[in-house]
Amino acid sequence: MNEKAKAISKKNKRKFFIAGASLLAVVLAAAVLLSGGSDDPGVAQTAQVERGAITETVDAIGVITAMPSASISWESGGIVSGSTLKAGDLVEKGQVLMTLDDSSISSEILQARSSLLETQAEFEKMTSADTDFQAALEEVTLQESYLANKYSMRHEFYGTDVPDERINSVYANYNKYRADVWELEAAYEKVKALDKKDPQRIAAYDALQAGILKRDSQLRLLSQVMGTPYGQRAEGFFIAYDQQVAVVAEAHAAYQRLLDKSDEVSAAQANMQALQNTADQASIIAPFSGTITAINSLPGSQVSSGEIAVQLDDLTNLTIDLEISQMDVNKISIGQPAELAFDAIPNAVYSGAVSEISEAGSASNEDAVFKVRVVLTDPDNSIKPGFSATVRIITGQVDDALLVPNSAIQYSEDGSAFVMRSAGLIDFISLPIQTGARSDAFSEMVSGDLAEGDKLAVAQVDQTTANLRMGLGRILRNR
Repeated sequence: MNEKAKAISKKNKRKFFIAGASLLAVVLAAAVLLSGGSDDPGVAQTAQVERGAITETVDAIGVITAMPSASISWESGGIVSGSTLKAGDLVEKGQVLMTLDDSSISSEILQARSSLLETQAEFEKMTSADTDFQAALEEVTLQESYLANKYSMRHEFYGTDVPDERINSVYANYNKYRADVWELEAAYEKVKALDKKDPQRIAAYDALQAGILKRDSQLRLLSQVMGTPYGQRAEGFFIAYDQQVAVVAEAHAAYQRLLDKSDEVSAAQANMQALQNTADQASIIAPFSGTITAINSLPGSQVSSGEIAVQLDDLTNLTIDLEISQMDVNKISIGQPAELAFDAIPNAVYSGAVSEISEAGSASNEDAVFKVRVVLTDPDNSIKPGFSATVRIITGQVDDALLVPNSAIQYSEDGSAFVMRSAGLIDFISLPIQTGARSDAFSEMVSGDLAEGDKLAVAQVDQTTANLRMGLGRILRNR
């Protein structure tokens, strides 16, 4: 075949493809028109392109847990003494919640109590005769009083409703990420003079931007947890408190060095702690501040070692662990807001924020899932540990976008998206589109020849339509 004949043949093939594709588009439109969804078989079911905002979310279900939470058990058997403790009581760390009656506890515990009093008296004699030791002890007491003052000044920024453990955790993470950014900035400065396309400079710049994003996300979370912006004034009080913590640590170290000089003092101190531990076996002591949520041991009842006495939960720090698919986990980042709805609390929506994302997934139904933890930022007394919740993590928000109904979006065999736009009473035109953010009902149109108000055929996928799509896909691939 000569060159001219080849050109004519190629041109005819192109015409055939255009005609074939157009025919398939018409047939496909007809299939949609006749596929149902309307009382009149001659009228297509359509949906309309709209303009507005779209919120992209990742949804999951989980169970509320208090952090920390503990089931506190008896370490010794006996009869429970009288107690006024009841569910709902607020208790402090170190508070004695229940005790066993003296007549029912072991001789070992009784002996430990007696020996503890004697050892404490001997310890006081040892330390009171040592002038340097007393001076160090007074310094510790003085510096700890300063620390208490600086703590109260820092505490004014977030009030009594937020647990210190929560503040300290988020604050420590923010400082870590901020220090990381300083290192990344220094690394970028070393390669900043290189060509903009240099791989080393690009890598350093990308790493810096990622570090800044993590730092800013943690800063937003800190402000959210505090309930007030973490600004320069708040940071000054936080730094002053941190500095005083260091001063107190130095005072304690000096005090400890004096203790270490005396084997006798050290031995007495260790003996007191051992005796205290044995004596405490007859008591239930709160390991942290929180709320009593269940009582299993009643006054007068006989209990055994290992038997659970009470359940203690910190209800000011409620979290929920979610299993997120590998397809969605990269959309989630620390600090993103979340909405929580509970079956047990109808007509109420609570707020939360992403606090943790696992770095490694686990297998679940042939798919990898990742643990994502969300902390409630506005808990109240209605929420109880154990409640199940539907959590919606907000991963993206787009305003003033063209919104294409999801029911109108179809996909070719090669995975590309298209819609059938109305071009008359029974005519429809196949148009390719690219989508962005997606909600339950709509998808953001990133590119495509659509306008607000355009009517689109709603996809009614049956076997005939599916076969037509597959045929169109083969033609596109052979083009």
